[in-house]
Amino acid sequence: MKLQAIRYFIAVVDAGGFRAAANAIQVSQSVVTAALQQLERELGAPLLHRSRRGVIPTPFGRAFLDRARTIERESRRALEEIAQLRGHWEGTVCFATSPAVGIRVIPAAIRAFRERLPDIRVRCVDGMYPGVLGGLRDGQLDFAIGPYPQTRLEEPFVAEALLLADVVIACQRQHPRRNASSLMDLADCEWVLSAGAGGTGFLIERAFQQAGLGGLKVGMVCESPMALPGIVALSDMLGTLPRAVLDDTRWRQQLTIIPIRERLPVPPIGILRRSDIALTPAAAELISWVRHFASKLGTPLPAAP
Repeated sequence: MKLQAIRYFIAVVDAGGFRAAANAIQVSQSVVTAALQQLERELGAPLLHRSRRGVIPTPFGRAFLDRARTIERESRRALEEIAQLRGHWEGTVCFATSPAVGIRVIPAAIRAFRERLPDIRVRCVDGMYPGVLGGLRDGQLDFAIGPYPQTRLEEPFVAEALLLADVVIACQRQHPRRNASSLMDLADCEWVLSAGAGGTGFLIERAFQQAGLGGLKVGMVCESPMALPGIVALSDMLGTLPRAVLDDTRWRQQLTIIPIRERLPVPPIGILRRSDIALTPAAAELISWVRHFASKLGTPLPAAP
């Protein structure tokens, strides 16, 4: 099975046709067709079907596509890693980050990294646990940075703690419970929750359970970190936000922190990656700068079990 044929297969699926794929990768259509015919013979199954909508993968093709993408990504990563070890700093580092880390740590880390390795292309995407696990598993992400649960992670993932999250309860400035001093004072309030295990919405639910207050009155679940501060500012719902997000939002003047005396349970923020695949030298270099700037913000924690 030739790597080039796998790349042609991916190109045809992405382009939706042989001619479009051939144009995109700048080879003749006959070369693409011959390579894919040979690939189908090797696999013993048809991978592509011509239809009115163009060329689409067969059930065999759909099953093969994810593995084909993984093979292609890992081969590219291997080439980049060897080149970097030889001193040719080229290639790409892709990682995901949570909003608070993106505000507090990533800008300085990227600036320092690019001063050191300006020819490495960096791709940064939004993402939090557990949503980032798929990208880590299939190789789309080199690593992820954000809050994670203090339980043993599923194989093959490991976490390196950097600092504790700093989460506050916020409301609009004229809210009648803005001066509440206890979670009990907020028991009958309506909440907008951020989604995701380890997210700030999950944390306030756990805090209510620990205080024996029962369930929250959930008015909305918000999966957009950018939208959450504005929703809280323009409603009577309460919300939990990372302090860095609250301080950075354009809605800061319309929001206030409710000064409850209880400490909210907060997760560690750390670096998530696969333990069974080594980082490229470029990815390791970027992580070293993330560690450096995170160390200026808080006390490092022990690694996750």
